[in-house]
Amino acid sequence: MLADPRVSHGFDRLSSVYDACVKLVFGNSISDFTKTSLLLLNPAEHCLIVGGGSGQVLVDAFDRELANHYIYCELSPKMIEAAKKRISQDDETRVSFIQNVETELGNNSIDIVIFPFVLDCFHESSINQLFGNLNPHLTENSQVLIIDFNREPIAGFAPSLFQKFFIAILYFFFRLFTGIEAKELPHIFSIMQKRGWTLIRNNSIKNGWIQGSLWAQNQFGLK
Repeated sequence: MLADPRVSHGFDRLSSVYDACVKLVFGNSISDFTKTSLLLLNPAEHCLIVGGGSGQVLVDAFDRELANHYIYCELSPKMIEAAKKRISQDDETRVSFIQNVETELGNNSIDIVIFPFVLDCFHESSINQLFGNLNPHLTENSQVLIIDFNREPIAGFAPSLFQKFFIAILYFFFRLFTGIEAKELPHIFSIMQKRGWTLIRNNSIKNGWIQGSLWAQNQFGLK
């Protein structure tokens, strides 16, 4: 299940140290790369951010003036509290905070969807389920930005032994402390292509290990 309360409680427990741990391991490279990846998007009316953690990506989206209204979906209530503290009261009136992207989108149409290091938490079947739930809210002009670790041979990329080991350690840690369902990185590029999306632009760091990929639909009406 995408909206698993066990995962919610797990990320609640990590909320106070998560950002510090990311910075300890990666320095500012992840934060800087996320900001750069947002530049791939064209501003639009409605933006959905799925799994944004403590909210830095929301601040970056406001700085970029990506949308007039945002829906911020995060399973962890403590992460949502942290995200609210990052933005002004005026900006908060432009954000709808939700915990379940499967049931709480209402009748909203979405122009931009951002997945910042979240799809790696799910089995590929759950990612397909997620996009199935999003389909009624998307239009032929919707943009999807995925920022995540990569395992596929994009531009000849092949993970090093260290990268494979590092990812294995990450999954051991997050499965232990948060209960995420995934045990390995999903084939994100393959999933998107099979679902009828076209890669428009992308950028990367770490020789292609971390990718920011922007997708648009080949045709409207996905499976």
